[in-house]
Amino acid sequence: MARPSRHTPPAPQYIPAEIEGFLAVLDQLNGYVVSTHDTHVATVKRADQLSADPAEAVAAVRKMDAGMSGPAADVYRMLRRYGYHRAVIQSDARQFFSYYTLTKLTEAGHLVMMWSEEGLPYYSTPVRFDTLTITFQSDRGELIPTAPDRELRRRREALAAMPSHIRRARCEHGLQTGDCGFCGPVEAWECDWGTCRANAVTRCAGRRVCEECAFVAFAVAGKRLPES
Repeated sequence: MARPSRHTPPAPQYIPAEIEGFLAVLDQLNGYVVSTHDTHVATVKRADQLSADPAEAVAAVRKMDAGMSGPAADVYRMLRRYGYHRAVIQSDARQFFSYYTLTKLTEAGHLVMMWSEEGLPYYSTPVRFDTLTITFQSDRGELIPTAPDRELRRRREALAAMPSHIRRARCEHGLQTGDCGFCGPVEAWECDWGTCRANAVTRCAGRRVCEECAFVAFAVAGKRLPES
């Protein structure tokens, strides 16, 4: 008698949810709303469709990005692609935008700047900031908003798998090996295509992919993406 398969299918990425009184489809992996709906039935139907159909998921995310406008639109896209639950460390944000641009958007209220428990600066949206466990630390008379590292930092599975005595040992660059950009482990991040570091929006051929890498992934799988 054949043994039953022990393979557990992955949890759906897109789920129906109620966000601030609105019925919405939520990307539960990355923590952002893809669409809103008038009825529960329509919300469930759309969530099931996005979880089951990679092409629809990619098209929905591209449509969401295209619908963003205003001075913070490009930064919000960056937060969605590279931010862990829509918070991104300043060093990563500076790869895409100048410090001047980030400062002006923060002053205008489009972004919120906070610090981790380790003292590292992060950016997030005002909506995401309101959901964080914020405490205020005094720094030379100024109150600094601080959030727990677990709510800000991206998952680092390769680092977590490294034995602690190796992770904490000093490397040739004078840093703890786990913190060194040269000697530390290389992370796969979420998009499992090449060396991309973006958050995944769907699965193609069993691999998690972002909307940009989906063009390559779908071509390899012999599928076509819908026109945007």
